[in-house]
Amino acid sequence: MLQFITHRRNGLDEIDGAKAVLDGGCRWIQLRMKDATPSEITDTGLRLRSLCDQYGATFILDDHVELVDAIGADGVGARSMHCPRKCGNHPLPFSCPQSAAQPHPNRRSP
Repeated sequence: MLQFITHRRNGLDEIDGAKAVLDGGCRWIQLRMKDATPSEITDTGLRLRSLCDQYGATFILDDHVELVDAIGADGVGARSMHCPRKCGNHPLPFSCPQSAAQPHPNRRSP
């Protein structure tokens, strides 16, 4: 399965880029916004969640386990060095294997 990791490039933001690949048939999107605030990630994540729902795509959030439930992501992409048993004061909502996009156990699987 092809996974698209969002980025800003050539005048496209995360949503525009995701829509382009969804139109092309991709059904696994990971939102990656390394330099964004939690508020910016949440706002974009909620828009991307809706877009992924329209296409029946799996929506993964990069690193920010503390935002997964608030945004409604299907899982989190996190490397072991960024994925301790807790992130800040937030216990992980599910298991987090090394270098994997891990589906949330209470959400659909591809």
